[in-house]
Amino acid sequence: MKSETVKEFGKLSFDVAKILLAIGIITPFFKKEIFSYAVFFMTGVIVALFVFIGGYLFNEGVKENE
Repeated sequence: MKSETVKEFGKLSFDVAKILLAIGIITPFFKKEIFSYAVFFMTGVIVALFVFIGGYLFNEGVKENE
């Protein structure tokens, strides 16, 4: 893949992480069920995974441009 494509996939991964984080924070306020720490923890793990992958891809895309 070209370096710009890898860099853009990294940015996309960051954007997906932000959307998932917003959904994970906002959704419990509108549900009538009791707040679940397990769901909150899993959302955090998934968001962290997307941030890690995004950072790695973005860094690889920038390195290839040098």
